[in-house]
Amino acid sequence: MPAPVVVVGAGIAGLSFALGLRTKRDVVVLEAGDRAGGLIRTDREEGYQCEWAANGFLFDGDFTKGPGLVLKELGLENEIVTSADAARKRYLIHRGALTPLPTGPLAFFRSPLLSAGAKLRTFREPWVKTPPPADGNESVHAFLARRFGVGIADAFADSIVSGVFAGDAKALTMRGAFPRATDAEAAAGSVIKGMKSGGKPGKLTSFRGGMQTLIDRMAGDLGNSLRLHAEVSAIEPHENGVTVRVNGDAIEASDVVLATPPGRTASLIAPINQDSARDLRSIRSARVAVLVTGFRREQVRTPVDGFGFLVPRREKMRILGSLWTSSIFPGTAPEGRVLFRTMIGGMHDPKALTLPGRALLPIALRELHDVMGIDGDPEFMRVYKHDPGIPQYEAGHEEIVKRVASRLGPRVSMIGNGCDGVSVAKLLLLYERGLAFQTQAGTRAGVAG
Repeated sequence: MPAPVVVVGAGIAGLSFALGLRTKRDVVVLEAGDRAGGLIRTDREEGYQCEWAANGFLFDGDFTKGPGLVLKELGLENEIVTSADAARKRYLIHRGALTPLPTGPLAFFRSPLLSAGAKLRTFREPWVKTPPPADGNESVHAFLARRFGVGIADAFADSIVSGVFAGDAKALTMRGAFPRATDAEAAAGSVIKGMKSGGKPGKLTSFRGGMQTLIDRMAGDLGNSLRLHAEVSAIEPHENGVTVRVNGDAIEASDVVLATPPGRTASLIAPINQDSARDLRSIRSARVAVLVTGFRREQVRTPVDGFGFLVPRREKMRILGSLWTSSIFPGTAPEGRVLFRTMIGGMHDPKALTLPGRALLPIALRELHDVMGIDGDPEFMRVYKHDPGIPQYEAGHEEIVKRVASRLGPRVSMIGNGCDGVSVAKLLLLYERGLAFQTQAGTRAGVAG
Protein backbone atom coordinates (compact mmCIF):
# COMPACT_ATOMS: atom_id res chain seq x y z
CA MET A 1 0.00 0.00 0.00
CA PRO A 2 1.44 3.42 -0.92
CA ALA A 3 2.34 5.81 1.88
CA PRO A 4 -0.37 8.36 2.75
CA VAL A 5 -0.33 12.05 2.04
CA VAL A 6 -0.21 13.95 5.35
CA VAL A 7 -2.07 17.26 5.66
CA VAL A 8 -0.96 19.33 8.66
CA GLY A 9 -3.75 21.56 9.96
CA ALA A 10 -7.52 21.00 9.97
CA GLY A 11 -8.74 24.50 9.27
CA ILE A 12 -11.04 25.09 6.32
CA ALA A 13 -8.06 24.86 3.92
CA GLY A 14 -6.73 21.53 5.18
CA LEU A 15 -10.20 20.00 5.38
CA SER A 16 -11.14 21.11 1.85
CA PHE A 17 -7.91 19.83 0.32
CA ALA A 18 -8.07 16.52 2.20
CA LEU A 19 -11.66 15.87 1.14
CA GLY A 20 -10.70 16.17 -2.51
CA LEU A 21 -7.57 14.12 -2.05
CA ARG A 22 -9.04 11.24 -0.06
CA THR A 23 -11.26 9.99 -2.91
CA LYS A 24 -8.28 8.13 -4.44
CA ARG A 25 -5.38 8.58 -2.03
CA ASP A 26 -4.91 7.59 1.58
CA VAL A 27 -4.79 10.82 3.55
CA VAL A 28 -4.03 11.65 7.18
CA VAL A 29 -5.02 15.07 8.59
CA LEU A 30 -3.13 16.11 11.72
CA GLU A 31 -4.63 18.82 13.93
CA ALA A 32 -2.83 19.99 17.06
CA GLY A 33 -6.00 21.33 18.69
CA ASP A 34 -9.02 19.59 20.14
CA ARG A 35 -11.34 20.44 17.24
CA ALA A 36 -11.30 20.94 13.49
CA GLY A 37 -12.19 24.17 11.71
CA GLY A 38 -9.55 26.61 12.88
CA LEU A 39 -11.22 29.97 13.52
CA ILE A 40 -14.49 28.84 11.90
CA ARG A 41 -16.77 28.06 14.84
CA THR A 42 -20.39 28.64 15.82
CA ASP A 43 -21.61 28.97 19.41
CA ARG A 44 -25.30 28.70 20.28
CA GLU A 45 -26.10 30.26 23.63
CA GLU A 46 -29.26 31.72 25.14
CA GLY A 47 -30.98 31.59 21.77
CA TYR A 48 -28.19 33.51 19.97
CA GLN A 49 -26.13 31.99 17.15
CA CYS A 50 -22.64 33.46 17.31
CA GLU A 51 -19.89 33.10 14.72
CA TRP A 52 -16.30 33.34 15.93
CA ALA A 53 -14.95 34.40 12.54
CA ALA A 54 -16.53 34.24 9.06
CA ASN A 55 -20.32 34.46 9.15
CA GLY A 56 -20.65 33.15 5.59
CA PHE A 57 -19.17 33.01 2.11
CA LEU A 58 -20.11 34.15 -1.37
CA PHE A 59 -21.80 31.42 -3.42
CA ASP A 60 -23.64 31.66 -6.73
CA GLY A 61 -25.73 28.50 -6.23
CA ASP A 62 -23.88 26.46 -8.85
CA PHE A 63 -23.07 22.98 -7.47
CA THR A 64 -21.08 21.95 -10.55
CA LYS A 65 -18.04 24.15 -9.93
CA GLY A 66 -16.22 26.24 -7.38
CA PRO A 67 -17.34 25.99 -3.74
CA GLY A 68 -20.45 24.14 -4.91
CA LEU A 69 -18.42 21.01 -5.67
CA VAL A 70 -17.44 20.35 -2.08
CA LEU A 71 -20.87 21.37 -0.78
CA LYS A 72 -22.48 18.80 -3.05
CA GLU A 73 -19.92 16.15 -2.07
CA LEU A 74 -20.86 16.78 1.56
CA GLY A 75 -24.60 16.66 0.85
CA LEU A 76 -25.17 20.16 2.20
CA GLU A 77 -27.49 21.44 -0.55
CA ASN A 78 -30.53 21.46 1.73
CA GLU A 79 -28.72 23.00 4.70
CA ILE A 80 -27.81 26.22 2.89
CA VAL A 81 -29.34 29.56 3.84
CA THR A 82 -28.74 32.82 1.99
CA SER A 83 -28.74 36.34 3.35
CA ALA A 84 -32.01 38.22 3.59
CA ASP A 85 -32.91 40.89 1.03
CA ALA A 86 -32.41 43.52 3.73
CA ALA A 87 -28.69 42.70 3.70
CA ARG A 88 -28.37 44.55 0.38
CA LYS A 89 -28.50 47.79 2.37
CA ARG A 90 -25.04 48.73 3.57
CA TYR A 91 -23.86 51.78 5.44
CA LEU A 92 -20.75 53.86 5.98
CA ILE A 93 -20.10 56.16 8.90
CA HIS A 94 -19.88 59.69 7.48
CA ARG A 95 -19.40 62.63 9.85
CA GLY A 96 -20.40 60.42 12.74
CA ALA A 97 -23.68 59.18 11.26
CA LEU A 98 -24.93 56.15 9.36
CA THR A 99 -24.97 56.96 5.64
CA PRO A 100 -26.30 54.49 3.02
CA LEU A 101 -23.91 53.27 0.38
CA PRO A 102 -25.48 54.04 -3.01
CA THR A 103 -26.96 51.04 -4.84
CA GLY A 104 -27.75 52.67 -8.20
CA PRO A 105 -26.86 55.62 -10.45
CA LEU A 106 -29.49 57.97 -8.99
CA ALA A 107 -28.56 57.14 -5.40
CA PHE A 108 -24.89 57.54 -6.33
CA PHE A 109 -25.42 61.11 -7.58
CA ARG A 110 -27.46 61.99 -4.50
CA SER A 111 -25.01 60.50 -2.02
CA PRO A 112 -23.20 62.90 0.34
CA LEU A 113 -20.20 60.58 0.47
CA LEU A 114 -18.57 62.12 -2.61
CA SER A 115 -18.08 65.55 -4.14
CA ALA A 116 -19.66 66.32 -7.51
CA GLY A 117 -16.24 66.16 -9.14
CA ALA A 118 -15.50 62.75 -7.65
CA LYS A 119 -18.84 61.43 -8.92
CA LEU A 120 -18.19 62.64 -12.45
CA ARG A 121 -14.65 61.25 -12.40
CA THR A 122 -16.03 57.81 -11.49
CA PHE A 123 -18.05 57.62 -14.71
CA ARG A 124 -14.90 58.24 -16.75
CA GLU A 125 -13.41 54.91 -15.59
CA PRO A 126 -14.17 52.96 -18.82
CA TRP A 127 -12.02 55.42 -20.75
CA VAL A 128 -9.04 55.55 -18.37
CA LYS A 129 -5.97 54.21 -20.21
CA THR A 130 -3.35 54.46 -17.45
CA PRO A 131 -1.88 50.95 -17.08
CA PRO A 132 -1.18 49.26 -13.73
CA PRO A 133 2.41 49.00 -12.49
CA ALA A 134 4.26 46.06 -13.99
CA ASP A 135 5.23 44.51 -10.65
CA GLY A 136 1.61 43.79 -9.64
CA ASN A 137 2.11 45.42 -6.24
CA GLU A 138 -0.37 48.28 -6.65
CA SER A 139 -2.17 49.01 -3.39
CA VAL A 140 -5.96 49.04 -3.07
CA HIS A 141 -5.92 52.82 -2.56
CA ALA A 142 -3.62 53.41 -5.54
CA PHE A 143 -5.70 51.14 -7.80
CA LEU A 144 -8.96 52.93 -6.96
CA ALA A 145 -7.32 56.33 -7.36
CA ARG A 146 -5.91 55.36 -10.77
CA ARG A 147 -9.14 53.85 -12.08
CA PHE A 148 -11.83 55.96 -10.38
CA GLY A 149 -10.10 59.01 -8.95
CA VAL A 150 -8.71 60.04 -5.58
CA GLY A 151 -12.19 60.95 -4.31
CA ILE A 152 -13.41 57.36 -4.54
CA ALA A 153 -10.16 56.02 -3.10
CA ASP A 154 -10.25 58.37 -0.11
CA ALA A 155 -13.94 57.74 0.54
CA PHE A 156 -14.09 53.96 0.31
CA ALA A 157 -10.72 52.20 0.14
CA ASP A 158 -9.79 52.35 3.80
CA SER A 159 -13.18 51.37 5.21
CA ILE A 160 -13.59 48.43 2.81
CA VAL A 161 -10.11 47.08 3.50
CA SER A 162 -10.49 47.60 7.25
CA GLY A 163 -13.86 45.90 7.25
CA VAL A 164 -12.89 42.87 5.17
CA PHE A 165 -9.19 42.36 5.94
CA ALA A 166 -8.67 44.57 9.01
CA GLY A 167 -5.82 45.95 6.92
CA ASP A 168 -4.31 49.13 5.52
CA ALA A 169 -5.59 50.17 2.08
CA LYS A 170 -2.24 51.77 1.22
CA ALA A 171 -0.33 48.57 2.05
CA LEU A 172 -2.63 45.75 0.91
CA THR A 173 -2.33 45.02 -2.82
CA MET A 174 -5.41 45.09 -5.02
CA ARG A 175 -4.33 41.89 -6.72
CA GLY A 176 -4.04 40.12 -3.37
CA ALA A 177 -7.22 41.54 -1.84
CA PHE A 178 -9.64 41.88 -4.76
CA PRO A 179 -8.29 39.89 -7.72
CA ARG A 180 -11.66 39.91 -9.46
CA ALA A 181 -11.30 43.66 -10.06
CA THR A 182 -7.74 43.43 -11.36
CA ASP A 183 -8.76 40.53 -13.61
CA ALA A 184 -11.65 42.63 -14.92
CA GLU A 185 -9.29 45.46 -15.82
CA ALA A 186 -6.87 43.06 -17.49
CA ALA A 187 -9.63 41.42 -19.53
CA ALA A 188 -11.61 44.48 -20.64
CA GLY A 189 -9.33 47.46 -20.04
CA SER A 190 -11.93 48.72 -17.55
CA VAL A 191 -13.14 47.51 -14.17
CA ILE A 192 -16.73 48.51 -14.92
CA LYS A 193 -16.78 46.78 -18.33
CA GLY A 194 -14.96 43.72 -17.03
CA MET A 195 -17.19 43.26 -13.98
CA LYS A 196 -20.33 43.51 -16.12
CA SER A 197 -19.16 40.68 -18.35
CA GLY A 198 -17.65 38.56 -15.58
CA GLY A 199 -20.81 37.26 -13.93
CA LYS A 200 -22.13 37.88 -10.45
CA PRO A 201 -19.97 37.10 -7.40
CA GLY A 202 -22.79 35.29 -5.61
CA LYS A 203 -24.78 35.87 -2.45
CA LEU A 204 -23.67 35.67 1.17
CA THR A 205 -24.36 32.08 2.20
CA SER A 206 -24.29 30.10 5.43
CA PHE A 207 -26.09 27.07 6.89
CA ARG A 208 -29.10 26.50 9.12
CA GLY A 209 -26.86 25.72 12.06
CA GLY A 210 -24.24 28.32 11.19
CA MET A 211 -20.78 27.81 9.73
CA GLN A 212 -20.14 25.04 12.25
CA THR A 213 -22.41 22.87 10.09
CA LEU A 214 -19.79 22.94 7.33
CA ILE A 215 -16.95 22.05 9.69
CA ASP A 216 -18.88 19.22 11.37
CA ARG A 217 -19.78 17.67 8.03
CA MET A 218 -16.22 17.95 6.71
CA ALA A 219 -14.70 16.43 9.83
CA GLY A 220 -17.35 13.70 9.91
CA ASP A 221 -16.71 12.73 6.31
CA LEU A 222 -12.98 12.44 6.93
CA GLY A 223 -13.67 10.10 9.85
CA ASN A 224 -10.57 8.36 11.20
CA SER A 225 -8.41 10.17 8.64
CA LEU A 226 -8.62 13.20 10.93
CA ARG A 227 -6.52 13.04 14.10
CA LEU A 228 -6.95 15.66 16.80
CA HIS A 229 -4.41 16.50 19.53
CA ALA A 230 -1.74 15.59 16.95
CA GLU A 231 1.13 18.05 17.41
CA VAL A 232 3.67 17.89 14.57
CA SER A 233 7.19 18.56 15.82
CA ALA A 234 9.17 18.01 12.61
CA ILE A 235 8.94 17.14 8.94
CA GLU A 236 11.93 15.41 7.38
CA PRO A 237 11.97 15.04 3.57
CA HIS A 238 14.06 12.22 2.14
CA GLU A 239 14.48 10.41 -1.16
CA ASN A 240 11.43 8.15 -0.76
CA GLY A 241 9.02 10.57 0.90
CA VAL A 242 8.69 12.53 4.14
CA THR A 243 8.90 11.46 7.77
CA VAL A 244 6.44 13.35 9.95
CA ARG A 245 7.19 13.46 13.69
CA VAL A 246 3.99 13.71 15.71
CA ASN A 247 3.43 13.16 19.44
CA GLY A 248 6.70 11.26 19.68
CA ASP A 249 5.82 8.89 16.85
CA ALA A 250 6.74 8.88 13.15
CA ILE A 251 4.46 8.71 10.11
CA GLU A 252 6.01 7.82 6.76
CA ALA A 253 4.25 9.88 4.07
CA SER A 254 4.63 10.23 0.33
CA ASP A 255 3.98 13.98 0.57
CA VAL A 256 3.21 16.59 3.22
CA VAL A 257 0.85 19.51 2.66
CA LEU A 258 1.13 22.28 5.28
CA ALA A 259 -2.27 23.91 5.78
CA THR A 260 -1.11 26.03 8.70
CA PRO A 261 -0.84 29.81 9.27
CA PRO A 262 2.34 31.40 7.84
CA GLY A 263 4.03 31.65 11.22
CA ARG A 264 3.42 28.00 12.07
CA THR A 265 4.47 26.91 8.58
CA ALA A 266 7.69 28.90 9.05
CA SER A 267 8.56 27.02 12.24
CA LEU A 268 7.95 23.65 10.56
CA ILE A 269 10.08 24.37 7.49
CA ALA A 270 12.89 26.24 9.29
CA PRO A 271 15.07 23.07 9.57
CA ILE A 272 14.59 22.50 5.82
CA ASN A 273 15.20 26.06 4.63
CA GLN A 274 15.88 29.01 6.92
CA ASP A 275 15.46 31.56 4.12
CA SER A 276 11.92 30.31 3.43
CA ALA A 277 11.06 30.43 7.12
CA ARG A 278 12.33 34.01 7.28
CA ASP A 279 10.24 34.92 4.24
CA LEU A 280 7.06 33.49 5.75
CA ARG A 281 7.64 35.27 9.06
CA SER A 282 7.69 38.56 7.14
CA ILE A 283 4.01 38.12 6.20
CA ARG A 284 2.12 40.33 8.61
CA SER A 285 -1.23 39.41 10.14
CA ALA A 286 -4.02 41.65 11.42
CA ARG A 287 -5.13 40.71 14.91
CA VAL A 288 -8.84 41.25 15.40
CA ALA A 289 -11.38 40.93 18.20
CA VAL A 290 -15.02 40.17 17.42
CA LEU A 291 -17.51 41.44 19.99
CA VAL A 292 -20.91 39.77 19.78
CA THR A 293 -23.74 41.60 21.54
CA GLY A 294 -27.46 40.95 21.83
CA PHE A 295 -30.10 43.59 22.68
CA ARG A 296 -33.84 43.73 23.05
CA ARG A 297 -35.20 45.28 19.87
CA GLU A 298 -36.82 48.17 21.75
CA GLN A 299 -33.39 49.18 23.09
CA VAL A 300 -32.19 50.07 19.57
CA ARG A 301 -33.68 53.30 18.22
CA THR A 302 -32.09 53.00 14.75
CA PRO A 303 -33.81 50.53 12.38
CA VAL A 304 -31.71 47.37 12.07
CA ASP A 305 -32.60 46.70 8.44
CA GLY A 306 -29.36 46.12 6.59
CA PHE A 307 -26.01 44.37 6.46
CA GLY A 308 -24.31 46.73 8.87
CA PHE A 309 -21.77 49.55 8.64
CA LEU A 310 -18.05 50.16 8.08
CA VAL A 311 -15.99 52.94 9.63
CA PRO A 312 -13.42 54.98 7.65
CA ARG A 313 -10.33 55.66 9.75
CA ARG A 314 -10.82 59.40 9.32
CA GLU A 315 -13.86 59.13 11.59
CA LYS A 316 -11.46 58.57 14.52
CA MET A 317 -13.42 55.62 15.89
CA ARG A 318 -11.76 52.45 17.15
CA ILE A 319 -14.29 49.93 15.86
CA LEU A 320 -13.80 48.78 12.26
CA GLY A 321 -17.50 48.22 11.69
CA SER A 322 -20.47 46.19 12.84
CA LEU A 323 -22.52 43.49 11.12
CA TRP A 324 -26.23 43.28 11.93
CA THR A 325 -26.29 39.50 12.09
CA SER A 326 -29.95 39.09 12.94
CA SER A 327 -30.87 41.17 9.89
CA ILE A 328 -28.50 39.30 7.55
CA PHE A 329 -29.60 35.86 8.75
CA PRO A 330 -32.97 36.01 10.54
CA GLY A 331 -33.26 33.40 13.25
CA THR A 332 -29.79 33.99 14.70
CA ALA A 333 -31.31 35.88 17.63
CA PRO A 334 -34.34 35.10 19.83
CA GLU A 335 -37.69 36.66 18.95
CA GLY A 336 -37.71 40.36 19.74
CA ARG A 337 -33.90 40.55 19.93
CA VAL A 338 -31.13 41.86 17.64
CA LEU A 339 -27.59 40.54 17.31
CA PHE A 340 -24.50 42.60 16.35
CA ARG A 341 -20.95 41.48 15.48
CA THR A 342 -18.57 44.39 15.99
CA MET A 343 -14.89 44.26 15.00
CA ILE A 344 -12.01 46.09 16.62
CA GLY A 345 -8.24 45.99 16.15
CA GLY A 346 -6.55 45.35 12.82
CA MET A 347 -3.45 46.90 11.30
CA HIS A 348 -4.45 50.44 12.25
CA ASP A 349 -5.04 49.55 15.91
CA PRO A 350 -2.78 46.63 16.89
CA LYS A 351 -2.76 47.62 20.56
CA ALA A 352 -6.47 46.80 20.86
CA LEU A 353 -5.71 43.08 21.08
CA THR A 354 -3.43 43.63 24.07
CA LEU A 355 -6.47 44.71 26.09
CA PRO A 356 -8.55 42.13 27.97
CA GLY A 357 -12.11 41.54 26.80
CA ARG A 358 -13.54 43.47 29.73
CA ALA A 359 -11.63 46.54 28.51
CA LEU A 360 -12.54 46.10 24.84
CA LEU A 361 -16.27 45.84 25.48
CA PRO A 362 -16.77 49.37 26.89
CA ILE A 363 -14.88 50.88 23.94
CA ALA A 364 -16.92 49.04 21.33
CA LEU A 365 -20.22 49.46 23.17
CA ARG A 366 -19.78 53.22 23.55
CA GLU A 367 -19.24 53.68 19.81
CA LEU A 368 -21.96 51.19 18.87
CA HIS A 369 -24.40 52.94 21.21
CA ASP A 370 -23.61 56.33 19.64
CA VAL A 371 -24.13 55.07 16.06
CA MET A 372 -27.20 52.91 16.64
CA GLY A 373 -28.92 54.94 19.35
CA ILE A 374 -28.94 52.12 21.88
CA ASP A 375 -30.41 52.49 25.34
CA GLY A 376 -28.87 50.43 28.12
CA ASP A 377 -26.50 47.49 28.23
CA PRO A 378 -26.65 44.34 26.10
CA GLU A 379 -28.33 41.30 27.59
CA PHE A 380 -25.81 39.03 25.86
CA MET A 381 -22.07 39.56 25.27
CA ARG A 382 -19.16 37.47 23.98
CA VAL A 383 -15.62 38.39 22.88
CA TYR A 384 -13.61 36.29 20.40
CA LYS A 385 -9.96 37.22 19.82
CA HIS A 386 -8.12 36.14 16.69
CA ASP A 387 -4.34 35.99 16.93
CA PRO A 388 -2.40 35.68 14.60
CA GLY A 389 -5.51 36.83 12.72
CA ILE A 390 -5.83 37.67 9.01
CA PRO A 391 -2.71 37.39 6.78
CA GLN A 392 -2.02 40.58 4.89
CA TYR A 393 -1.36 40.33 1.15
CA GLU A 394 0.96 43.31 0.98
CA ALA A 395 3.59 44.30 -1.58
CA GLY A 396 5.91 41.40 -2.30
CA HIS A 397 3.55 38.75 -0.93
CA GLU A 398 3.15 36.90 -4.22
CA GLU A 399 6.91 36.79 -4.71
CA ILE A 400 7.39 35.42 -1.18
CA VAL A 401 4.95 32.58 -1.82
CA LYS A 402 6.62 31.65 -5.11
CA ARG A 403 10.11 31.72 -3.58
CA VAL A 404 9.11 29.53 -0.67
CA ALA A 405 7.33 27.03 -2.91
CA SER A 406 10.35 26.74 -5.20
CA ARG A 407 12.66 25.93 -2.27
CA LEU A 408 10.54 23.33 -0.50
CA GLY A 409 11.13 20.59 -3.03
CA PRO A 410 8.71 18.15 -4.65
CA ARG A 411 7.27 16.51 -1.54
CA VAL A 412 6.45 19.43 0.77
CA SER A 413 3.78 22.01 -0.12
CA MET A 414 1.84 24.78 1.58
CA ILE A 415 -1.75 25.87 1.21
CA GLY A 416 -4.12 28.02 3.25
CA ASN A 417 -5.04 31.59 4.01
CA GLY A 418 -1.41 32.72 3.86
CA CYS A 419 -1.15 31.94 0.14
CA ASP A 420 -4.56 31.02 -1.34
CA GLY A 421 -6.76 33.91 -0.13
CA VAL A 422 -8.45 34.59 3.18
CA SER A 423 -12.11 34.05 2.26
CA VAL A 424 -13.98 30.81 2.92
CA ALA A 425 -15.01 30.65 -0.75
CA LYS A 426 -11.36 30.79 -1.86
CA LEU A 427 -10.32 28.08 0.58
CA LEU A 428 -13.17 25.79 -0.44
CA LEU A 429 -11.61 25.80 -3.93
CA LEU A 430 -8.78 23.73 -2.45
CA TYR A 431 -11.12 20.75 -2.76
CA GLU A 432 -10.44 20.87 -6.50
CA ARG A 433 -6.69 21.08 -5.85
CA GLY A 434 -7.03 17.92 -3.78
CA LEU A 435 -8.82 16.22 -6.67
CA ALA A 436 -6.08 17.29 -9.10
CA PHE A 437 -3.37 16.00 -6.75
CA GLN A 438 -4.61 12.44 -7.31
CA THR A 439 -3.24 12.38 -10.85
CA GLN A 440 0.15 13.75 -9.87
CA ALA A 441 0.99 11.80 -6.72
CA GLY A 442 4.42 12.60 -5.40
CA THR A 443 4.53 16.07 -6.90
CA ARG A 444 4.05 19.39 -5.25
CA ALA A 445 0.44 20.31 -4.42
CA GLY A 446 1.02 23.83 -5.65
CA VAL A 447 0.40 27.32 -4.30
CA ALA A 448 -1.75 30.27 -5.21
CA GLY A 449 -0.99 32.12 -8.40
